[in-house]
Amino acid sequence: MIIDAHTHIFPENIKNSRTSYFNSEKEFELLYKQPGSKLCTAEELIESMDKNEIDKSIVFGFPWNKKETAEFHNDYIIEKYEKYHDRLIPFACFNPVKEYAQKEALRCIRNGFKGLGELALYKSDFTDEILDKITSVMNAAEEKSLPVMFHTNEEAGHDYPGKAPVTIKGTLDFIQRFKSNRLILAHLGGGTLFFNLLKNPPDMKNAVFDTAALPFLYKKSIYKLIENSELEDKIIFGSDWPLINPGRYFREIESNVVSKEFKEKIFYKNISDFLYKNKE
Repeated sequence: MIIDAHTHIFPENIKNSRTSYFNSEKEFELLYKQPGSKLCTAEELIESMDKNEIDKSIVFGFPWNKKETAEFHNDYIIEKYEKYHDRLIPFACFNPVKEYAQKEALRCIRNGFKGLGELALYKSDFTDEILDKITSVMNAAEEKSLPVMFHTNEEAGHDYPGKAPVTIKGTLDFIQRFKSNRLILAHLGGGTLFFNLLKNPPDMKNAVFDTAALPFLYKKSIYKLIENSELEDKIIFGSDWPLINPGRYFREIESNVVSKEFKEKIFYKNISDFLYKNKE
């Protein structure tokens, strides 16, 4: 079994008229202004899942600044979940620091969403001010024991569209502030995953870390390193589809992971335990 914990889908309306959103959505423009930046529908995702033998995918949209766009996109997500309920796991996405965020979170939770994410702060670190602003959203998720996925990225390395000024300290502050929430940190938490190896590590029992965009960020040996570092229970497979085809992950993992048990943890056991068995 394979569960992809990180995929983006878009309504046809947004896919076919992306430029009309650029004026009010500068973060969206930053990520998707290049013609080669893919926007794909739920049906295209299902086709890719079938081709790559993926059983289920966590799906979400984009953290829109405008309330109306976020509502429209989230309505699309739940509509497609109702159509493909055995294949899709819907997460609600919105800009978590906007005034509408808490109301939209509660609306989506009432409508059957299974989590919140991929929430993102493309222009800020997890400062105290930001943590205060997102508290109402995090409390809404905690009350229903729903997981929350946040975008994180590494401080070092090359620049790329969407790379936020997120620091290790900021990410750790975020995890510590919301210890009662179940957290999924995208892109290995920007490297935060590896602070679990400290002799006196920060408390990250409530967090797992996805592999989204790893082929663009790390050497293929990263999987072997994780397997040999007692971190195999903290990592989940996420493709960031359609940014990267899942087959690329499969090839890199197959050539760098030794044990069948670790592959099972990456592809479905860890995320299954996180979504279901650990739910209070």
